Amino acid sequence: MEDQKKSYTSSLLSRVMLEPGQTADAAIMEITNMILEKAADARSCYAATHELDDDVRFAEMLLVDGCFILELLYRKQKADHPQNVDPILGNTFIFIDVIHDLLLLENQIPMFVLQTLFDLSLVQPYPLFDLIISFFGKMLNFNLKIRKVVMTETAAHILGLLHDCYLPCDTAAQNTNQIIKHSAVDLDRAGVDFKEEVVLGEFTFWKQWHDVEEYCNSEWPSYLASLRRDYFSSPWALISVFAALILFALTVLQTVYTAILGAHGVWEGVETGYVGPQNGEALNQAQKDALGKERKKDQRALTIIHQGLDDEMFEKVANETNSKQAWDTVRLQTLRAEFESLLMKET
Repeated sequence: MEDQKKSYTSSLLSRVMLEPGQTADAAIMEITNMILEKAADARSCYAATHELDDDVRFAEMLLVDGCFILELLYRKQKADHPQNVDPILGNTFIFIDVIHDLLLLENQIPMFVLQTLFDLSLVQPYPLFDLIISFFGKMLNFNLKIRKVVMTETAAHILGLLHDCYLPCDTAAQNTNQIIKHSAVDLDRAGVDFKEEVVLGEFTFWKQWHDVEEYCNSEWPSYLASLRRDYFSSPWALISVFAALILFALTVLQTVYTAILGAHGVWEGVETGYVGPQNGEALNQAQKDALGKERKKDQRALTIIHQGLDDEMFEKVANETNSKQAWDTVRLQTLRAEFESLLMKET
């Protein structure tokens, strides 16, 4: 790109003559001296010290960049210029990159430098103001309108000139009879998120306000926002909610198994547990028959419990010898799984 800048600069300077009969080298030297005289004023336009501390090198940079910009504006405006063979205008991607770079704040050149170089050019088909507006207005599809109070003399640089000339499209008149009913607190309680960002475009916020009104007037957003505010506002509140859910899950589990085992008449055995005969204990036939019935009920209850478990839980209770031990293990493992899930969500 530096080579292209030098090529554009040479083309522009070839059309500059300060005095009749003056050579091109002499004209270039005199122009450089003119820019050098403005170097101090130009340097004061930058917020920080420019990386080029030497005034001569700084003036050369202003000269090359300024001539490059003016020549680009001139070639784009000139109808008979062969743009298809131009190294910049003939390459869409390069041209777009150049447009982007010209609009960066850190790449701006003081307008009085551009105006000085422009006034020295022998070919001035249009005022500099018109060239800039025409060039960037077409490239960016901006609605640029010339204001009488805006002139190149009052603009600090090209970006400032475009900013002063930019007129957004007229905002269509909206129904302004409605009154904003919800305060910021109401909006927050309804679940509306407030974000810090720069808003580009229309500044009336009519559409956003209309959407917020519809959102706040619906029921579900308010319910969800109330749920988040009352039960998920702090870690302790979140823990209490999950503890309640765990208790509810255990209650449901016990209720389901109570109903199933009760329907089979074996729930009482699960609660008390089957106790077999002690070693050396002498039993009569009636006692043996009673223990046999209890053992059958316990085995039936154990089978029902096993049928309601998944493979992972079944492996954990497979070694239990009676239904009470199996049931206690199921409740313990369910409680442990719920707490592990809670810890995973917290981390």
